[in-house]
Amino acid sequence: MSEKIKTRYPGVFYKLRVNKNTKKQEKVFYIHYRDPEGKQHHEKVGTSSTGFTEARANNVRTAKSLGKELPNGEKRKEIERRKQEEKNKYTLNKLWKLYLELKGEYKSREGDINKYKRNIEDTYLLDFGHFSTP
Repeated sequence: MSEKIKTRYPGVFYKLRVNKNTKKQEKVFYIHYRDPEGKQHHEKVGTSSTGFTEARANNVRTAKSLGKELPNGEKRKEIERRKQEEKNKYTLNKLWKLYLELKGEYKSREGDINKYKRNIEDTYLLDFGHFSTP
């Protein structure tokens, strides 16, 4: 592994590596900063092959140190939380499946299923996220 090379921007470093796809050498940019609470962070921010430069890495570092952007770890947690939130939202289709599961077998079940598929299933993509789970 190559050594960290300083740039003219404080807290911005890069390492040289060979890109697996292009077999060309590229810079991988890292930043060191303290967030507004004073906690130290060391993060990878991008590569030269994706358009990152020393100045762009410094802009990211500045935004993160001022609290305008979340640290990478917190960003991942936020994305995971949103995915879980989206997964837990009720849609009309989820409510219909839950209804059928709880209702069990009844006389007109097949007719209801056919009517639902024909008239509602693909037509109404409604979101009922405010309902709580049973």
